[in-house]
Amino acid sequence: MKKAVITMALIATLSCFLYTGCGNQPEKIESQPSAGKGTNINHTLREEKDKLEQKVDERLIELKADNEDVIALIQIPDTLLDYPLMYREGEEEYYLRKNLQEEYDIAGLPFMQQGCSLDENNIFIYGHYFKTGEMFGCLHNYLDNKDFYESHKDIFVTTS
Repeated sequence: MKKAVITMALIATLSCFLYTGCGNQPEKIESQPSAGKGTNINHTLREEKDKLEQKVDERLIELKADNEDVIALIQIPDTLLDYPLMYREGEEEYYLRKNLQEEYDIAGLPFMQQGCSLDENNIFIYGHYFKTGEMFGCLHNYLDNKDFYESHKDIFVTTS
């Protein structure tokens, strides 16, 4: 699985879309000194990271098995933004009001604009903004909360 880290450059919460600058920057685990005899913190962190990535990869495989329009998972850790990212060729707004089972759902699912590719530097992702914090509702936290921005600079988009 490939994981792209999208660094937030601009958040437009007044509109229904999210504009992001993509960067294929792998996460780095800084080298850290051992905590004691026989203990390697760097190794432990890498194992934890690998376990988390494996869970995300397994989840993505399951979602793709349920619906072939799933192209990625989009997540901001420690927020409610954790959804499959959808794309249906020729039907851009198909998931505006549909769930993973392609049934009517007022919330819909995040979807990528036609003509975009996850391999590009810039993509448009559309989704609903809910005051409850669901979908892109957490993005308002970036406006006036520097601490939130500092601790949530990256959006993870995991693809196969």
